[in-house]
Amino acid sequence: MADVLPPPLKAAVEAVGRDLAKGWVDRAAVAELLPDLAALPPARVATVNREILIAARLWDESLRLGFIGHPTHKAILADVPGLEWLFLFHSDGRVREAALMKIGGPLVTPFQVASVIYRLNDWVSQVRQAAGRCAGRIVAVTPAIVLAEAGLHLTGSTAEWGRWGDAEEVFFAMIGRPDVATELIRALAEGGYGGEVRLFRQALRRDTLDAYLPELAATARQPSVRALALQCLVERRARWVTGWDYVRVDFLFGRKRRRPALAERPIKTDLDPMPLIEAGARDPSAPVRRVAADALITLRDQLTGEEPALALLEADPRETIRERIAFVRQKLAERSAG
Repeated sequence: MADVLPPPLKAAVEAVGRDLAKGWVDRAAVAELLPDLAALPPARVATVNREILIAARLWDESLRLGFIGHPTHKAILADVPGLEWLFLFHSDGRVREAALMKIGGPLVTPFQVASVIYRLNDWVSQVRQAAGRCAGRIVAVTPAIVLAEAGLHLTGSTAEWGRWGDAEEVFFAMIGRPDVATELIRALAEGGYGGEVRLFRQALRRDTLDAYLPELAATARQPSVRALALQCLVERRARWVTGWDYVRVDFLFGRKRRRPALAERPIKTDLDPMPLIEAGARDPSAPVRRVAADALITLRDQLTGEEPALALLEADPRETIRERIAFVRQKLAERSAG
């Protein structure tokens, strides 16, 4: 597997590790590597974890070092500025906890934010608690653009976190800060970094972005984002994946098929769905038009003024969309005849 750390940074981290094994650390060496560490992409925080641990020899040597008269890693941490950013990846939970207690704010890069937020899902409960307190400190004072970029790259992976429990509220409070939410919406609307829909679905677990759904449905560059925003508005609910379950497809042989397990919440909106559906029917992207067609099926007994959208989609170049409209026409005709 290729190294995640750039070679110069890895060499600098290894040099610190060699010093740590001797019971001391060169402050200048730590200060020199910190900018390169902080500049790592926030999406790499999970994969960087093991590489830093090994390169810096961050395993529990407290007993051995204390026995031979050298200061422990916790003692060195307290004495060396900036060492906390390496010790966040220490194998000893007590050292990770101490590192989090040392971090204040404001933070200057998305990777720093991601490194703290990542510890909300730590396997040690005391570390998770320390991470929650640390995140509370940094979220209040860190610039919105830094928090938003970290959120962009973490939201998708947080869907798989199973240990953070109530600590997830800290993360959603971060992306729910009004100026951070504005930056997230801008990034979702402009697209171009990948994973927009995964981020969007997980962000919809809270009502943070609900007010921006009409804007995203109309202006987002990625069709998948426009389609999801439209779907949420016309169905008045948000859904997201919570894991997997199994549905039996063959009772005789006991075969099962895996499918996503979904959770949902209502979305409060007073918007008339018909103008939204008609706008979706005019969208240049087939996935958005398909959402509009599906909405006409689902809401056909509740809508008025649906004829313009029906006419648009009836002439759609996609056969699957035309078939949906034919079904709606049939049901409307049956309703009129009855």
